[in-house]
Order: sequence, then structure tokens, then C-alpha cells
Amino acid sequence: MGKLMHKVNGIIFLIFLPCLMTIVSFHIANFYANDNTKELQAEVMSVEITEAPSYFRYSRIPGVMKVKYKYNFRNKQYVTEKEEPTTKIKVGNNKKITISKNNPNIILDYSKKDANIFVLTFVTVAILSCISGIICLKQ
Repeated sequence: MGKLMHKVNGIIFLIFLPCLMTIVSFHIANFYANDNTKELQAEVMSVEITEAPSYFRYSRIPGVMKVKYKYNFRNKQYVTEKEEPTTKIKVGNNKKITISKNNPNIILDYSKKDANIFVLTFVTVAILSCISGIICLKQ
């Protein structure tokens, strides 16, 4: 039974997990590589600090901010509100944001740089998973 479990683990680590991770990472890379996103400067119109959500209530996070941004995209002005962790930000400041070109009203949480780091991490874990699968199959 022990050898069978090593073989099953080897197959999972060698085939299924790396394939799943590769599919997810290519999907993310494809979304950001096809210029579906745009980084631009937005003016902070208002900042409202709200109470922390229940899952943060007992941590050191004092709350979340509802920040209202004003920005121009394709000669049209947008005003969008986004919840963010509390940071030092003032009304009138400019902040770099990432939006979806298909739906400019949505401010994305991650930039292209964050997506590249995520894809690199996923590929590294997939490679380590393959190595673990090979080790399991050799035992």
C-alpha cells in the first residue's frame, strides 16, 4: 500500500498539479499580456475610513478606506470608488491605478508587475512539484 501511495503522489505531483498551475498562470499572463489593462494616474477625490471587516476586527488593521478616484480614459472621465487597506493618502493626491480596458469603471487590485511575479512563482512551484513527483516515483 505504501508503494502505491508513493506512485499516486508521484503522479499527482508530476502531472496534475503542474498542469493545473500552468493553465492558471498562462490564463493570468494572457489577460495582462493582451493589453487588457491600463495603468494611469488618478486623482483622489475623497477618502473615508470605515470600520474593519469582521475578519480583521481583532487584528492590528484599524480599518479600510473607501477611496473615490477620478481619472480619464479614452477621452472620457470616470469616477470610481474602491475599498483599500488604510495607507497615507490625501485628497488631491495622484495615485497610479490599474484599470480594465474592457470595463474602465473597475479598478484592478494588481498591476502587470504583480501578475508577472505571480506567474513566476506559479511556474517555480510547478517545477518543484515535478521534481517532487519524480522523487516519489523513484521510491
